[in-house]
Amino acid sequence: MSEHTGHHHSPTHMGHHHHGHHPQGCKGANLVQHDFNDKAAKWDENPLVHELANKALESIKTHVPLRDDMNVLDFGCGTGNLSFLLLPFVQHVHGVDSAEGMIEQFQKKIQQGAQTRLSCEALNLSEPYPKQLSTQYDLIVSHVAFHHIENVPGMINLLASHLKPGGYLVISDLQKTPTAEEFHSKKQADTVFHHGFDPETLGAWMKADLSTVEIHKDAYSVKKKVEDGQHAGMLNDVACLLAVGRKE
Repeated sequence: MSEHTGHHHSPTHMGHHHHGHHPQGCKGANLVQHDFNDKAAKWDENPLVHELANKALESIKTHVPLRDDMNVLDFGCGTGNLSFLLLPFVQHVHGVDSAEGMIEQFQKKIQQGAQTRLSCEALNLSEPYPKQLSTQYDLIVSHVAFHHIENVPGMINLLASHLKPGGYLVISDLQKTPTAEEFHSKKQADTVFHHGFDPETLGAWMKADLSTVEIHKDAYSVKKKVEDGQHAGMLNDVACLLAVGRKE
């Protein structure tokens, strides 16, 4: 996920939908999808993308008991950077993303490495999402994608329904701080629904669907140059949190 000259973002971005359990929506989700399709080819050239993924992995390894028999979903996988990093510690990782351009890049990387334990697919946001997730997972991770999702409680509910008993939902994303809004450039504003997450609010949303929830504040941080506005050119410290929920 990089919107922006620097952002590891995985679009999976679904906006709010009013029909049953279809938390994706329409205008916002489509904007996100197109934004990330445009950026997909050069996504991996951005060092911040890789720094975010590496730091997220270290935080996940610290707070989640990974096992080599785990079947994992990477929700909002982008070009698959976190999926590749997770692979040595689990059995299989399946990446899903709403931006087909990102999935094309991920697929190329899978083929180049002849990876048999990695797979990916694009989400069709015009269809009810659960159709595309027939599997129950041991672990669902979502890395810097949730701030592109309008209806976060709805998406947490949906993903939790695809966890096996004892499975984990892990959200790695920006933490709400006074400068979090400057992470994205002004032109990306249409694709961002949350400028970082308040740990208590995110924790409450997760507790609605998961039995044990831990929010690790300041799990990791990166530096990113502000692209526009009154602080353009300044280097901001960007705090990220790791939210871990377990299903009974």
